[in-house]
Amino acid sequence: MLRRFTAYVIALFELAEAEATSALRAGLVRAGTAVALVLVGLGLLAAATALLVWAAYQALLPYWGKAGSGAACAVLLALFGGIFLWLASSRDRKR
Repeated sequence: MLRRFTAYVIALFELAEAEATSALRAGLVRAGTAVALVLVGLGLLAAATALLVWAAYQALLPYWGKAGSGAACAVLLALFGGIFLWLASSRDRKR
């Protein structure tokens, strides 16, 4: 009787382990896919930002020269970066 009960408990634990392993594997695949998509999105956003800054530099170059145009683009990037950091810190405080 005790051996049969022990066999049932062991079988139950083996089944729970198999189910947990498959659920964990599915969760890891889902999380890995989400992380990969976020990284690709960030890469594309960085490329778009670089092209936008380059276009702004080229547009300002005839009016302000190389130094002025570069400084204006740097200030613009610093301003946007500061705004995003401020938004991120304010969201963190609301939680």
